Amino acid sequence: MDPGDLLFMYSDGITEAESPEDEEFGMGRLIDLLRRHQEQTLTELVQTVDERVTAFAAGRSQGDDQTVLTVRRLLDTS
Repeated sequence: MDPGDLLFMYSDGITEAESPEDEEFGMGRLIDLLRRHQEQTLTELVQTVDERVTAFAAGRSQGDDQTVLTVRRLLDTS
């Protein structure tokens, strides 16, 4: 990883979260979301993903875990 790079690992419960219309959140939405919010702190980014996936599901019960792990390499300051 280069300085500033973000590693975002997630369980399939994120991309397979379903809307009331049986549409999955999907990889495309997740990638777009991460690109738009990549400058957020890791805590903020995880919160944003959680909020967007929860809103997408619109209260529909999900049958899978939703787990994320984020890592960002810090910029070299030497």
